[in-house]
Amino acid sequence: SYTTAMSACEKARRWETSLSLLQEMMHRDLEPNIISYSSAISACAKAGQWERALGLLKDMEDTGIQPDLISYSVAISACEKGREWERALDLFQEMKGRGIRPDVMCYNAVLSACEKGRQWEIALDLFQEMKDKGIRPNVVTYSASISACEKGRQWKRTLELLREMKKYGIEPNTFSYNGAIAACERFGKWENALQLFYEMKDCGIEPNNVSYSTTVSACYNMGQYREA
Repeated sequence: SYTTAMSACEKARRWETSLSLLQEMMHRDLEPNIISYSSAISACAKAGQWERALGLLKDMEDTGIQPDLISYSVAISACEKGREWERALDLFQEMKGRGIRPDVMCYNAVLSACEKGRQWEIALDLFQEMKDKGIRPNVVTYSASISACEKGRQWKRTLELLREMKKYGIEPNTFSYNGAIAACERFGKWENALQLFYEMKDCGIEPNNVSYSTTVSACYNMGQYREA
């Protein structure tokens, strides 16, 4: 079926083929359903085609199909990848206004959009909101929040978030640690950066090039050449 083919295109990141199939359906007087549209929106999102993704969201509404959680989530993700944090936030608020309850994936998408847009205060507000609503954050949520704080020059908050996720049994990953190390490096907290670097290794988390370079930079910038 067309829907199955479009879903396959979405997974293969073939957004142009997905749109062609959608157009072909219409030309054959076959009505696309919410799954067809969501697959096409997701394909565009993965390809960084945020404007096309939003266009499809509007098209589906124009045809009388009410977007659901998945439709909104993939559209928000498209905005996140396109670094359009304001549009992502608008869609998020619109979705909630229609009585659609966001899940952790949806929160992660809009939170990441705000992180990329250097809107750390909004990102932390969203983080708190999801917890208040009983939605359990995951490692992606925490990593994006830590990165948002790093961009917002909130180095102490990054350490608090790192401790908090461990407290709740959420294992930090390389991105979580890199965000906290970068925040410490930015403020000349070389001892904290070095401690985090060794901590991640002790936890069995393999540092990547960013981990090494940021830690070395933190030490070097503060004259700790031996540590670097």
